[in-house]
Amino acid sequence: MNFMQKQDASSRNAVRPGRPRSVATQEAILAASLRLTERVGYAQLTIEGIAAEAGVGKQTVYRWWPSKAAVVLEAFARDARAVVKVRVTGNLEIDLEKFLIAAYRRLTGPRGVVFRSLLSEALINSDFAQQFYDEYLQSRVDDLKTVLSSGANEAEGFEVPAELVEMIYGAIWYRMATNQKLTPAAARQVAAAAVNLLRET
Repeated sequence: MNFMQKQDASSRNAVRPGRPRSVATQEAILAASLRLTERVGYAQLTIEGIAAEAGVGKQTVYRWWPSKAAVVLEAFARDARAVVKVRVTGNLEIDLEKFLIAAYRRLTGPRGVVFRSLLSEALINSDFAQQFYDEYLQSRVDDLKTVLSSGANEAEGFEVPAELVEMIYGAIWYRMATNQKLTPAAARQVAAAAVNLLRET
């Protein structure tokens, strides 16, 4: 599956019915899912463990989420929206370089364990892959397009090529997969190459 392309909307999971969420209980469950994933790893994570960590019954978790993957994904996506900020200064190469470094640091920090777990789940579960794209990757793609659009061709109807977005995120994920650091120099080279390609589009 190509995560950078939207999937058919008909394949999306239906919204799970249930009682309206208690905000405090919801926050406790989401926070617990992130803490436990980082502490014990995704493979050892269970709904029962999340419930115990949050101080609720497991049926409370199941009432709102169908699986541990769904809980962790919502928690991770919400956390990303709160933490990851897009800054556009007018200097595209510098903005893109900073975006790359910030994204890499986040995904190789404590939250990196969560990201790799969700990505692995998406690779083996096509239904979850769609949810992963809709709830997390789409917003990250949009953030990168915002940065790239600041220096793009201003012709009416111009869109940032999906292949360029894939290339930039690929530079991050390849280094994660091979345990290589994305140094400032490497980020600068990727940013410069991306800007050159964008201007040739």
